[in-house]
Amino acid sequence: MSVVAVGDTPKAIADTGVFAITSLFSLWAYIWLYLTLEVFSKEKVELWEAWLTLFFFFILIIISFGADKLNGFLVNKQKSLEEKEE
Repeated sequence: MSVVAVGDTPKAIADTGVFAITSLFSLWAYIWLYLTLEVFSKEKVELWEAWLTLFFFFILIIISFGADKLNGFLVNKQKSLEEKEE
């Protein structure tokens, strides 16, 4: 669906930091799912696993937010350096 939504003109990823974080957390989500359902407690989710999963979600949000803010800061700093050179 993402390929269809883009159309004929592909879009570049402006902030690869957030993209990388999201990709890593996506991989971890599958690993965590396997560990939760097959290793820790067979075919059921314990309360502590549910809470830890929710905690991982908030960690993802915080880290992604921080990476986005850092990218914005670096872009603004680069723009100000370019303006000083002109």
